[in-house]
Amino acid sequence: MDKLQHAKALLVRHTRSAVLFIMAVAAALSANAAPILPSGNFQCLASGEMSCTGGAAPLPANSGPVQGVKQWLDGTVLGATGEGQLGWVTFSTSGALNEGIAAGTTIPISFQLSVNGSTGSPATDWYIFLQLVRGGTTIGSVETGGPVGGFQTGSMNLVTTAALNPGDVIHLETTIGGVSEDGLLSVQVPQNSVDWSATSTPEPSTLLLFSLGIGLAGAGRFRRS
Repeated sequence: MDKLQHAKALLVRHTRSAVLFIMAVAAALSANAAPILPSGNFQCLASGEMSCTGGAAPLPANSGPVQGVKQWLDGTVLGATGEGQLGWVTFSTSGALNEGIAAGTTIPISFQLSVNGSTGSPATDWYIFLQLVRGGTTIGSVETGGPVGGFQTGSMNLVTTAALNPGDVIHLETTIGGVSEDGLLSVQVPQNSVDWSATSTPEPSTLLLFSLGIGLAGAGRFRRS
């Protein structure tokens, strides 16, 4: 074999080795990729057909089993209730999963919000309810609340009750509700204030806004039709 043929043989051999190495690395990265919860297709609805807007964005990747998403409302959302009746606001994101999620997976939730009547007095019987839905079936849900609204902060865990597969389209639904004596609920959820697969509490600036009384007021439970 002359020098030119020898050089060609070495080039082919090294190229094949490099391709195999790249394929192995790509396979390893794919195997270790965390499922990403969807942040697109944001939708919002408030009781009494009141206007409702907001948004969502991915949370930074972390070492947990799922890469999360943050949801928020724009400004103050009013929900019509009737005097002494339950009102609500519900918002959601949806999309296809890039990777599967095993049954029994724990998704940490954190929230900061405020639930009041339109005059600023705290709503009563407030709650926040979150559910992960696939094809109209709830795959996991969690809820908390209390007798008096106003500013609220907390954390809880949503546990999936069935396996989710790559490509499954899921909905992440958040509903906030409460009772207002003046017929309107005023609900505010600033950016970073409802985190799915949370690794920390919302930003300190959010805490400051609420401490100054720029808060949110209630909304009642939304049920899927």
